[in-house]
Amino acid sequence: MNYISDIKESIDLLDRLKNIWESKKTIAIILFVILTSGMFLFNKIDIHKINEQITGFELLILTFICLGIWIVWLLTRLPPRIKRNKIGIAIAISTENDKSRIRFKNDFIENLRDVIRRGNHQQLQLISLSEYHSEKINRLKLVKQYHKKTKAHLIIYGACKIRTHEKKESYYFKLDASVLHRVLPKVISNSISVEMRKVLPPSLIFSSDDEIKGFMVTAETIGHASRYIIGLASLFSGDVFTAFDLHLGLISEIDVIEKKQEELKEDLLTVRRLVPFHLVDEALILARVSYLQKKSNYLENLCKYLEVLERFDPRNYVAHLMRGIYYFLAKRDTEAALEEIKKSRNERDNTWQINEAFLKAYKGDLPEAHKLYKRALVGLLKENVPLETEGFIYDILQLEPDKIQLWYCLGIINYLFKEDLKLAKEYFEKFVELARKEKKFLESVSFAEKYLVEIKEKFSN
Repeated sequence: MNYISDIKESIDLLDRLKNIWESKKTIAIILFVILTSGMFLFNKIDIHKINEQITGFELLILTFICLGIWIVWLLTRLPPRIKRNKIGIAIAISTENDKSRIRFKNDFIENLRDVIRRGNHQQLQLISLSEYHSEKINRLKLVKQYHKKTKAHLIIYGACKIRTHEKKESYYFKLDASVLHRVLPKVISNSISVEMRKVLPPSLIFSSDDEIKGFMVTAETIGHASRYIIGLASLFSGDVFTAFDLHLGLISEIDVIEKKQEELKEDLLTVRRLVPFHLVDEALILARVSYLQKKSNYLENLCKYLEVLERFDPRNYVAHLMRGIYYFLAKRDTEAALEEIKKSRNERDNTWQINEAFLKAYKGDLPEAHKLYKRALVGLLKENVPLETEGFIYDILQLEPDKIQLWYCLGIINYLFKEDLKLAKEYFEKFVELARKEKKFLESVSFAEKYLVEIKEKFSN
């Protein structure tokens, strides 16, 4: 125990010396002492005869020594920087005296590192600015400059003071924050600021009688707020993966606490109320990205995003459509997929009818699929849907060439929706050839031949 205590005392001493070293008064005194001492060492004269006896070479040596020390001083007092490819959180909270500074560094910062590490967020890095830089941010509001100097995405700044509260000596934290994000409309930027203030209180107070617990609770509050705010900034800056990872980590942490039947602290209650709204947006974006990119294990990722949507927005229209696609791609479960399509029916968008038509066709009911395609023509449909549907069906045909009825679907999509007569003709002819050969779908063959006549007339005109 004495050994550990000696180490802590040594660290505290180094911390105090560092704060003294960074002061401008310190370097001024050091340079003055070096200049005067150097002149006396070189010449061993009194100060009144220096101008007459010191040589230019001796003066040059002293100048280089002073310049070297000044450069070392400048370099050693630079704030720490976030490593490349890391998301940085900088803590710039000033303290008033040695007691609060030591407690702050030993208890608060270490607890905060533990909170930041939760959820295995390896991309996060925490740095703590020295007393000199922390005071500078508070006094001059140079937050933007410190974003550039430290490369930190989030700077939490303020002061930690010891005051009397309710007749007890207490630690008083005054907090503010600044977060980097891409240029956003003022309405969205203001919305981020409002949410920052909800999760990061402007002040925190706890009694020094229970300072260990107080610093721990304060670290948890700031740690949770940091992960939430960076997630929010990441979402609006286009880094949706990071946003989802941080926000899902927070919700998972809350779930663990609730399973232990522990009471949630106020900061986590606020996070639990706010996070789901953003998680839904993030899950929708990432589900669509996973589906479109189709990288390795994309179905596993798609399932994860859909589970989040099922939990926090079970009636989401797009989620129902995506879930139908997932059931089909992962298990070829057309019944489960059709059940999801049924839940998504509405009059504002006809994508669900396009999807249902495909499923009916896949099952072999081409007449019903034909009707659904015709109905989808009448209502509203997003411009990208026909093209994406064509690509989807074509991919299925490459995997299951025996599903010849899907060539008819491709013909319908190109003829009725995309108005691509050349491709429509090619697909209809392919369908007619295969269907007649296998003596299947003869009713739909008649429709396909009718469309081929129309296409021929349009070409001739």
